[in-house]
Amino acid sequence: MSEVYDVGFEQARLDQLREKYLEDLNIQGELYFYACLDEVRLDVVTPFMSDEAGIHMKDSGFRYFLYPLLDDLMMYRKRCGESDCTGGFLRFSNESIQLTWIGSEECQRSIEERRGWVVRS
Repeated sequence: MSEVYDVGFEQARLDQLREKYLEDLNIQGELYFYACLDEVRLDVVTPFMSDEAGIHMKDSGFRYFLYPLLDDLMMYRKRCGESDCTGGFLRFSNESIQLTWIGSEECQRSIEERRGWVVRS
């Protein structure tokens, strides 16, 4: 029997982390993440943001706690039987974080497109 999915759980955890470590910072950008294997564990994290934003995320301690949280959220979604548990992205804007789940294949394609490696037809 799978767990019952709490629709507000993921956002609440991200908001708590942001409030603790990024409260006074206005981080802009996106961070893509996905699992490479069927195990559904965090394997790849690719940020698209300024170097300064990345440094703030690292120096504040936010990144240290974010990666294990993303791994936990992936496993939580899998246990609850939710789709697209293998990857997604975070959008940082105006002192908020928005989480979108898109699955690992779409995540990989989005990263390649953002880097200019692949052009969608």
